[in-house]
Amino acid sequence: MKHPDLIPLYVDLLCNEQLSEVIEDISQQLFQEAIDTRSLQLREEEDTEPMMMRLLKVSAAAADTELHRLANKLEALLLAEFSDEIGIVRSSADRRLDA
Repeated sequence: MKHPDLIPLYVDLLCNEQLSEVIEDISQQLFQEAIDTRSLQLREEEDTEPMMMRLLKVSAAAADTELHRLANKLEALLLAEFSDEIGIVRSSADRRLDA
């Protein structure tokens, strides 16, 4: 991932926004790949957002090329589809850093 600092925002978008079919498909493929490669272990009664946070963090740092490729593709799709929302958050954070 090019912007791992945006993982909390990606999680929020994935869990709370209406997603395109392409993003849903890629996120499901990413989840399945993480389970298949044992990069992600499911925890009983874990809420969706903490699980998604772990999935994206593990995938961003993965040595597994397919897992890493899917994480990058998901990030690119989120950046494209939610560019306005992400831009607002990034510019707000930049202004705080400049203060």
